[in-house]
Amino acid sequence: MRFRFMTAMGLVLICSGAIARADDLFQVNAVGSTSTVSSGSSSLIGLVTNLTNNTNQFSSLSGQTFNANLTYAGIKNAITLEQGTDANGNKTISFQVPSAGINKIFDAANGSLSTQLKDYLKSSGLADLAAFQASVNQNSFAGIVDGNPLAMTALLQDAGYQEFALHETPFDLDGKRNTNDGNSHFETRYWFNGGDVDAGGTSGAYVDFTLAFELHFNDIIALTYTMPFRYQTLHSADIFMGGSILGLPITIIPAKGGPITWTVTPAVQGGIGGSQDFVSGGIIYGAQIDSSLSWNYKGFTLTLADSAGYDHGADIDIAGYNFNTEVNQWIFKNGLQLSKSFHNFFIDASGTWTDFLHAAYVPGYFTPEVGIGLRFGNNNSCGLRVGFIGNYGEHYNTTGGNVVLYFSN
Repeated sequence: MRFRFMTAMGLVLICSGAIARADDLFQVNAVGSTSTVSSGSSSLIGLVTNLTNNTNQFSSLSGQTFNANLTYAGIKNAITLEQGTDANGNKTISFQVPSAGINKIFDAANGSLSTQLKDYLKSSGLADLAAFQASVNQNSFAGIVDGNPLAMTALLQDAGYQEFALHETPFDLDGKRNTNDGNSHFETRYWFNGGDVDAGGTSGAYVDFTLAFELHFNDIIALTYTMPFRYQTLHSADIFMGGSILGLPITIIPAKGGPITWTVTPAVQGGIGGSQDFVSGGIIYGAQIDSSLSWNYKGFTLTLADSAGYDHGADIDIAGYNFNTEVNQWIFKNGLQLSKSFHNFFIDASGTWTDFLHAAYVPGYFTPEVGIGLRFGNNNSCGLRVGFIGNYGEHYNTTGGNVVLYFSN
């Protein structure tokens, strides 16, 4: 990781803010000895850089001692700072991060402040920042790793749930798999999701792309590899994340034309995500298990979809920097879908409830889906589905659509 990014993390802890336009993600209120400045931005790095350099909107603070407070994505007084001098006239910087219990003082008498900052980051600073980000996941709509419907933990859980539970056998809605002769076959799925976001009164958008491969050795067991990716914006701040899921679908009750089918899929997963604008991110790993139980009758399919997953933050050392991601989260999803096939055409509608077991900004939310599609190719082994999807929780809503392409041979 580049030192510029690490320095920005340190500046976040050293510099801060609180009152500007209500729609800014980050807001700084700095009170100097002769002037006061309030300003906001969607880029934390740019905001705190201007503050510490006394440039642009903070130029009137040049040469002054000042106190500053930061509101971080709705968390008021997230970080506080005081800039002054010691008894010998050396510049000092003291800062506090109350949610993480951080209280540090840097003194220019001990050498370059930037060098002190670098040494601090390489020892315990990143761990301190991780504690702050854990608080953000629980108390702010801006949690990147956990705590809301578009966080990284939710991305991994949703990808597994869609593939292994709710749409475990897409476009096979009459109780008959594409192949049930005991031979192996290969499936590929392409998922495209996108929509608008209203998070804590802040608008944004998201785009997802998921690529999945399934190798069915026979009618009983398969091996899958799924890669979900997401790009999200919140008030022009950019967020990126992605992951991998390795699953082992096991068919308990095969789909051979009977009324009941049941598949259980254990899987392991991992993901990474971050945002330079939020100066936030992390790495997680975990596992999930999904169940897809369907009842088929005269072209109707009723599917009970269930999923349980666990994610934990990873500690990793890169170029001497110690990254700590504080995540310890269980996610449960329970849904019901009704589908109806009309020869090559089909429609479906579903509802899913999601629970975060541990503390989260959005502890639970509802996901409705409606779709229409077409099966085509040899033995109708391929398909296209277009649908509506939304996530609706307290102070956090998304509304959008999705497209699924499915190929089997």
